Amino acid sequence: KWYASLGPMVMAGAPAPGTQVRIEGEEILKHAIYALALEYADAVHSGKPEAFLKLSSAKRQADWKAEPESERKEIAAYYRKTIPKRADLAAGVRSGGVLFIENDNVATLNVITVESKSKEPGVVQSTSTTVGIPFVLEGGQWRVK
Repeated sequence: KWYASLGPMVMAGAPAPGTQVRIEGEEILKHAIYALALEYADAVHSGKPEAFLKLSSAKRQADWKAEPESERKEIAAYYRKTIPKRADLAAGVRSGGVLFIENDNVATLNVITVESKSKEPGVVQSTSTTVGIPFVLEGGQWRVK
C-alpha cells in the first residue's frame, strides 16, 4: 500500500483583515445610508410593508415573501416597535450615532435614543435604547439588509 503524506499545511501569511470605516455623529449625515435610514424609518412607521420592502435587499424581500402572513404581521409590528421614528432616529444619529462600514459593502448604523421623564421636581428617569440597522451594497446602491 502506498500513502501520501502532505505534511502540515503552511499559509503564506495571515489572511488580510477586512477594512472597516467608522463614521460618527454629524459626519453620518453626509453618507447615503443616512437618507436611506430616514426613509426606512418613515416606511416602517407607515404601516405598509411594501414601503419598507422596496428599500430592502433582494434576500430580505425573498425571506419576507417566504413567511406566512401571520409571521409578516408580527415582523412588521416588531420593526415599528424597534425602529425609531424619523425625528428620533435623526436626533440619535446626531447625538451619538455610529456608522460602521466593512469591506465597502456591508454597514451597520448604530443609534442610541434616550428618553427622559420627570415625575417629580428634581428627579429624572432616563432610559436608553440602542438600535443597529444593517445595510448591504447591492448593485451599487445601499439597501437595508
